[in-house]
Amino acid sequence: MISDYFEYIFDTFIELKGDRKSGEDKSVPGGLAYINGQKIAVIGFQGIVSDGVTKYPEPEGYRKSIRLMTLAETFNKPVLIFTDIPEIDNSVSTEKQKMLEPTVHALECMLNLKVPIISVIMGMNNNSLTLDLCASDRIIMYDGASCILNIAGYDLSKNKEIIQNISISSDELVKMNIVDRVVKYLPDDLKSNGKLLKDVIIDELNDLFKTNPSALVEQRFNKLQSKFLSLKSVYNQMKKHL
Repeated sequence: MISDYFEYIFDTFIELKGDRKSGEDKSVPGGLAYINGQKIAVIGFQGIVSDGVTKYPEPEGYRKSIRLMTLAETFNKPVLIFTDIPEIDNSVSTEKQKMLEPTVHALECMLNLKVPIISVIMGMNNNSLTLDLCASDRIIMYDGASCILNIAGYDLSKNKEIIQNISISSDELVKMNIVDRVVKYLPDDLKSNGKLLKDVIIDELNDLFKTNPSALVEQRFNKLQSKFLSLKSVYNQMKKHL
């Protein structure tokens, strides 16, 4: 669970619950924290696996994330987003599709925030939604981790839709200018991994604090556009082989 890392990354963490409308989504832990003396807003997007199926964050979870991001901007505090949504099945689920609208609302909020945003991809075998939720100034990922993209096509001979998966490693994502920094991963060592992440997060925050807020928004849009074009190129190449 994402929250297992918090005691090793943050000096203090205070959890905030609910979206102030319908309830709490356990898939989206979040709150306020101090890291190296700096107050920040913390949001986690995690997939909960049950019976071989990934349960994605619910609409109330996305509304909660918007609430926390808006709060951070009001008080001029940076936002730290953790994502850990594992790739389990090889289909494009209806549950994933029905979350498109709340996901877009959350991404729109991320893009327009005039405070620094850092995303940390926590998983090793990540669903494509993990990358979708990274409309950030910096994206950090573990060494050896990967994201699985679902390429949809149509098999005329079998008269049915087919799904092909392609795994893109963290190193490849760095070369594509999607991921900014890769952190060493130590198996079965939660404490050391947390401390390594903490050092990298502090370093990236210090760098982002030097950037004008308006420039952050413009750079974020450019980064998202570049990510879209890079992934579109991968999709198009793979579709030729379906």
